[in-house]
Amino acid sequence: MRNEVDTHGLFNKIVHDDKNCFFPKVVNNKLYFHRITDLKDLETGYAGIPEPANPGDPVSISDIDLFVVPGLCFDLTGSRVGYGKGLYDKTLEDVSSSKIYAFCYSFQILNEVPADKHDKKVGHVVNESGIVSFKI
Repeated sequence: MRNEVDTHGLFNKIVHDDKNCFFPKVVNNKLYFHRITDLKDLETGYAGIPEPANPGDPVSISDIDLFVVPGLCFDLTGSRVGYGKGLYDKTLEDVSSSKIYAFCYSFQILNEVPADKHDKKVGHVVNESGIVSFKI
């Protein structure tokens, strides 16, 4: 989406390795995560973003080992600028930043981005140069 890093290969590897992969669905301005085994199980949802089409019951946030979050840019402390609704900030409020990853291009990592105390930081940023981990 929106010129973000293509993660189809990662999804295919997860499914091939018999791991669980969960996609968010926006309901009443909140994210709920649902298991997906085929990208054909997605439909255009909130803000034109693919979401689970027939999701069933969501999984508990505490049952997910790792989150990949979107972002426009990131800084050297793990702060991120998202798309403005704060959906991930609210949903992942109680999740350790060590479990939160973002995929981006090197030019999206800046020295500093505007952040408020309620903004959830990422613990790791993955780009074409490698993985940057933050001590938070």
